[in-house]
Amino acid sequence: MQKWEYTTLSPSEGHGGILTKFKANKFEEALNALGAEGWELVRPINVSDSNDERLLLIFKRPLT
Repeated sequence: MQKWEYTTLSPSEGHGGILTKFKANKFEEALNALGAEGWELVRPINVSDSNDERLLLIFKRPLT
């Protein structure tokens, strides 16, 4: 049975130094870097609370 690991990316918060500020021209670069590490985008979701709304990207890759 295939097993997976997951990570998330919120473009406004950065992820491991890949994207420290959300800039549209850097977004593709950040996604390509994650893809090179074996991560596949599962889905984007909007997360909101009373003070904030942000985009959260969920990625997965097979466990080896």
